[in-house]
Formats: sequence, C-alpha cells, structure tokens
Amino acid sequence: MDESTPYSLFADNGMYWIGPPLNDTFTRSSKNWVGEFLDDEVDGRYPPDQGRAHLQQLSNQAKADGRFAYTNYTQSVLTNDMSPSDANAYVNDFTDVVSVDMYWYTVPFCSDAPYRENYLVPVPQSQCRSASSYGKTIQMLRQRDATDGRLQPLWQFVENLNGGPGGQPVTAYITPDQLEGAVMSSLINEARGIVYFNQSLSGPCQAGSILRQSQVDPGFCADPQVAAMKRIDSLVKQLAPVLNSQSYAYSFGPGLQTMLKARDGAVYIFAMTDGASTPGQRTFTLPAGVAGRTVDVVDEGRTIPVSRNGVFVDRFASESSFHVYRVEE
Repeated sequence: MDESTPYSLFADNGMYWIGPPLNDTFTRSSKNWVGEFLDDEVDGRYPPDQGRAHLQQLSNQAKADGRFAYTNYTQSVLTNDMSPSDANAYVNDFTDVVSVDMYWYTVPFCSDAPYRENYLVPVPQSQCRSASSYGKTIQMLRQRDATDGRLQPLWQFVENLNGGPGGQPVTAYITPDQLEGAVMSSLINEARGIVYFNQSLSGPCQAGSILRQSQVDPGFCADPQVAAMKRIDSLVKQLAPVLNSQSYAYSFGPGLQTMLKARDGAVYIFAMTDGASTPGQRTFTLPAGVAGRTVDVVDEGRTIPVSRNGVFVDRFASESSFHVYRVEE
C-alpha cells in the first residue's frame, strides 16, 4: 500500500491491514490493524542463523504490540535440501500464521530438464503443473508445522496471473479454471487463508497490480483471471461457516482428494481428483449414518441421486475441476 494510505480507509470499509504502520494514523488502538508481516522469503535471503535472529526480533516487536505475526517462505522449507532443524525452526518459532509461495502453474521449475525435486511429498514432473501441487504445498507445510506439537493456521499463495520471474520469457499464465482449482486444492488440504500474488512481471500481459489494472483498463488481458478470483472468493465466503468447522478423516474412494465437513444437519464434501489419476468419472461412498438420498452440488444448480448403499457418481472434466456436495445427514 502507498505510505499515504490513511488507517481510516480500513476501518470505514470493513477491511484489515497486515503489515507495518504505513504512517502515523496507525496506532496501538487501530483495531483493523490486526497483524504484522514480518518479512518475505527470509529463508532464501539469509543464512539460517542470521535469518532466525532477524525474524525473532521482528516477531518480538509484533507480539509486544498485540498483533499476530505472519511471514512467508520460499519452497526451500518444504525440501530435503534444507536441514530439518533449520526448516522446522523457520516454520514454528516466530509466527502465528505462515505460508509458502510456489507458483506451480507459471514458474519454469515444472518444465526443467532434467527435472529435480526433493520435496517432503513427491511431486512427479507429470503432475507438477497441476492444482494438486498446491494442495501438496499445504501438506508439506503442515508436516513442518506439526513438529512442535502446536498447529498454526496455514495460508497459501496462488498467482492470479503469473508467478514467473521478471526479465525472462513468460512460462505460462494461469487460466481461470486453474486459478479456482489451485484455491480449492489448497482448501481441501486444510489451508486457512488464500493470498494472491497480484503482479505479472513477464510476457505480454504485465501489471504491478492485476486487480487494480483490471479496474481501470477496459478489456485488460487478465480480466478472465480476475473474474475467476471473484467466483472462487464468493464461494469461499458463502461456505465460510462450513470451512471454519472441524474436518473429519474419511476416504470416499480412489483417485480423489476430499475434505469432509458437517454443519447444520448436513454433510459437505469438497472434492477434486488427486492429480495422480486421469480426470473423469469418480465413485463416492458416503459415511455410514448419512441418510440423504440426494446430493446437492453447491453453486452448480444440479442434484445427483444416491443409491441405497450410499453411493453416488460424478464426473471431473479436468485436473483442476472441483465440486462441493451437500447431503442431508
């Protein structure tokens, strides 16, 4: 944000600021100034001992002021290239919320030859440029986060056009379907927040702020991606009471990644293909005790019958396709 941005804009519009004070209108009593962004990608910019000392100082200040501490790391903390002690310390010792940025759809990494990955959860090259990789990011980050026995909310970065580096030929632009799928795969794997990378630094469609450019430039080249953000964000807002409830461990069948929730007398199933199998038809077996014999497909205006033995079938058109099902308990 511009340093002249007054705090009142946040308070008056029901929005919140996470970051340093922009100017002297931000005070300790500014309730919509809720968190501090400690620093970005410290793991990629400092030796581990210096990086930890730097973050400790910033974290102490944020918490002394009563705000939560958030930071973002590179994919290094998810790899076996970094020592477990260093990676675990980065993820666990300084923050109340943590994220990692890895833009699977649009960075050159997935096309590298030879391809080399050394992650906590394998990401084969054939599945690298897929929505499932964003879900795996959360799986790996949770592995690191769980090592101290204290779980914190994990946020996920998704590019809203292009996460590739500047000064190089563009690798790809994320498509609207891919953007929505990356968000949903993250949520299914228990992300508790989504952060959008809002710049495009290479190729014919560039902007310092994709959202702002779409507002002021009629026919802007990233308008379809911004429209996809609106769709998926609206769905997340609609389902927020469900998303913020307890998840249940349950397998609905092979070739799927799913999340199971229950709220207000209904079961909700968030579902995608698992990235390792071909998109297409999938068979779901409901948990014992779920009595509904019709599945409502949320936000799609259709229903699916459930057999007497609790089975229903649906189709996923692509690797980024997802469905949210609602079934009466």
